[in-house]
Amino acid sequence: MSKQEPADQVKFLVSCIGHTSNGRPDFQAVAEELSIVSKAAA
Repeated sequence: MSKQEPADQVKFLVSCIGHTSNGRPDFQAVAEELSIVSKAAA
């Protein structure tokens, strides 16, 4: 696992909170917002 900067971790967590409904984060929306390639696409 790669080392992440604390600021990047905060952005990820805030994005997860923003894309949560019914207590479950929409990880696809988070990945799109932060330009993260999903494991399935890699």
